[in-house]
Amino acid sequence: MSSSELDLEKALFLYERGLDLVEREDWDGALLRFEKALDVFGRAGSEVEVSLCLKALGKIYGFLGRWDKAAEYVERDLEIQIWRKNGEEILSDINLLVTYLTRSHNYERVISHLEKVHSLFEKLGDKKSLTSIQMHLGQVYEKGGDQKKALKYYEGAFELGKNLDLPHILKLESKIRELASQKFEVQIVGGVEVKSQAERYQKEVGKWEEESGEELLAGEPKLAREKVWIPQKVLGEGLRSSVIIKYREFMEMGKEQTLNLVLEGEITFFGRPEAFKSVVEKISGTDIEVLILAPHFDVGEPRRKIAVPIDGETRTLQVKLTPRKLGRHKIFVEFYFQGMLLRRVVADVFVKEAPEEALETRRKIEFSLYPDVDLDATLRIHRFQNRLYFHLFTRHAEELVQRGEFFGSSEIDSTITERLLLHMKNIAFDGEQPQRVMTILTEIGRKAYSLIPKGIRDSIKYLNPRHLILETEDLFVPFELAYDEEDFLCLKYCLGKIILSENSEYSTPPPRIEAEKLRIKLVATETKKETATREKEFLKRAQASELILAGTEKGDRNGFKKVLSEGVDVIHIRCPVIFDEQQPTRPKLVLSDATIEMEEIEKLNIEGNPIIFADLHEETKERKGTGAKRFVGTATIAKTFLSRGAAAVIAPLWEIPENLASEVAMKFYEKIIPGRETLGIMMRETKKELKQKYSGTLWATFNLYGPPTLKIAK
Repeated sequence: MSSSELDLEKALFLYERGLDLVEREDWDGALLRFEKALDVFGRAGSEVEVSLCLKALGKIYGFLGRWDKAAEYVERDLEIQIWRKNGEEILSDINLLVTYLTRSHNYERVISHLEKVHSLFEKLGDKKSLTSIQMHLGQVYEKGGDQKKALKYYEGAFELGKNLDLPHILKLESKIRELASQKFEVQIVGGVEVKSQAERYQKEVGKWEEESGEELLAGEPKLAREKVWIPQKVLGEGLRSSVIIKYREFMEMGKEQTLNLVLEGEITFFGRPEAFKSVVEKISGTDIEVLILAPHFDVGEPRRKIAVPIDGETRTLQVKLTPRKLGRHKIFVEFYFQGMLLRRVVADVFVKEAPEEALETRRKIEFSLYPDVDLDATLRIHRFQNRLYFHLFTRHAEELVQRGEFFGSSEIDSTITERLLLHMKNIAFDGEQPQRVMTILTEIGRKAYSLIPKGIRDSIKYLNPRHLILETEDLFVPFELAYDEEDFLCLKYCLGKIILSENSEYSTPPPRIEAEKLRIKLVATETKKETATREKEFLKRAQASELILAGTEKGDRNGFKKVLSEGVDVIHIRCPVIFDEQQPTRPKLVLSDATIEMEEIEKLNIEGNPIIFADLHEETKERKGTGAKRFVGTATIAKTFLSRGAAAVIAPLWEIPENLASEVAMKFYEKIIPGRETLGIMMRETKKELKQKYSGTLWATFNLYGPPTLKIAK
């Protein structure tokens, strides 16, 4: 027997062994055998066996909930079956891909496969298979929220199936009637989504106008993309909750103290209460999660849950804590709802041996609840001395009760710190040696990923979140660049990073920018003529996309402060920055007449919750854009803007040529001006396009600070 025949015998044995391990539910062992068998069959050109291995691998990863990984193997098999024109196997693969890719919310990818297969079956004249593909297209568009296209494909499938006398197709008739009767969807701009038919909305508003004698709308609701957008005040100002926090300002060393939280619910509305029925139904039975971070205290239960109080209701939560260190300390109280941080409150206390005063502080704060947030999960990372503490908050918590972990910690010792520092000193954009810098970036990613506890990593993989927030006070570890041996997290998920100030409170920015037309202002101190010309031409073209270029401001101190206070939607800053090696947390923006430090910006209020696109380059003749100083300095700038009112900040992690920075900016505006997706989706698409076009690290240059779920409402 020849060596090639022996290899095939071995591969068949591995494949059969894999099947045995599947029966025993030894998934890791089965994956290993199928992978090895696939490699041998692939080299031997054994197409049938390759297909069997690909299907087996895809199904195992699908069973484990790793939808994107499962889809990769099925996609490879689909290419084989399309080449063979094997209709039955094509439909089998398509069924799997629809399941896997819709569960990971990757509608664009599955639609691409369906359209390709649709064209093939049209050429082959296979009407029965065409019917199945049109049904799938209807299902995917319906899940993706495009009812118009869903209806189109359902109607096509129904007509084909009716002529072919396919019994199961007749069930589509009721689905078509249902979709056809829901051509309009009422949504509240800037608040809670309430679904209804346009006729009911007109009737409800008409009743209220008749009773109150006040006209709410001057005309018909505005129709946009088959949705009726109405002012929020018509159905309500919002769903809010308030909390009274009570604690002692002076605490006794070693003595157990009580921190009291009293939550109250409130629904404020102008219209009829019935309009909020669906909102109340959505939040009934859900919880607000409370996290207490107190580094120098023993906290009995630092993470607690409390039911969302409905209108007029009250909930009380008591947290026991014991001071372990004398002096002035801060206690951080954080409130999460459906995975998102709503408010962060800082309580100042003074610990004494035997305090004479027993002063109690009573503070009341408010926050809004948004029950239709797109966020899947938040990973909260807190650093205390040489340990990192991780908390995972998710609206899918019930799915993780048996299979996942929500809390973990890891040690960040001097060895890890030194290795990260070493790699970060060498990371930069390098157009001449792109593979070298990608190798460094990958190693940084591995180190960052290894710091996340395995239980938390497994939980995130199981969730496979579409939108994920990294939330931390730590300025040093670049968790957004974490690499899990499959991909970087910022490419796998729509990722945003929130840098919380160690001493500041935090309030969630609005979930969307309310703008019929985006108002963009440019603050620039240095720009090459060719770059300015190209961007000017681009902005002129963008005018057709309902862009208002609100003008440019002179890049001096007064102009810069003026823009921050004007309440525009997007502020584009292009200026040099000084990153100090000795004081990396004190970067300075270089304006045309002076520098401005972050401490000065911390005293300002940024109006209107704008997106800030910060195209920053270093003002130095030495080696640019490298080292921890750049990571820390950029994160400090982002943290400052976020804490003063910016909804999101986009800033570069290292230096790149001006023409490439301009290209990244224009790609971003090409996506944000139509405003069809969340900010996180736009950023991930931009990164993927750049990664495909350019080798090296250009794709990873600009980082998103802020919630990736931010929407541009038009």
